[in-house]
Amino acid sequence: MGKLLGYPEKMSSNPGLTKGAYIGQSILLALTRAGAERQGAYEAVQRAAMKTWQGDESLAVNVKAEPEIMALLSPNEIDELCSLDIHFRHIDDTFRALGLE
Repeated sequence: MGKLLGYPEKMSSNPGLTKGAYIGQSILLALTRAGAERQGAYEAVQRAAMKTWQGDESLAVNVKAEPEIMALLSPNEIDELCSLDIHFRHIDDTFRALGLE
């Protein structure tokens, strides 16, 4: 780990390159936890992801345009799932576990 090089500028820009498509799994899991059948939830998230790849909007915007998703998740829940904060919430614990405080 001591020789690991990090490029903060690149690391900050990389998530935006996918317009949030990497969040799809988190949305899918939230939908199934909220009671959706997995296949239907998968199809709704996939539709939103395809619109994201093909268009200019983010996954968050496209997810909010899917009625099946909005029936189970609020806009605030979607925003939270699409925030990088949720993905980094255990980062300090991870670094401590690796002895990298």
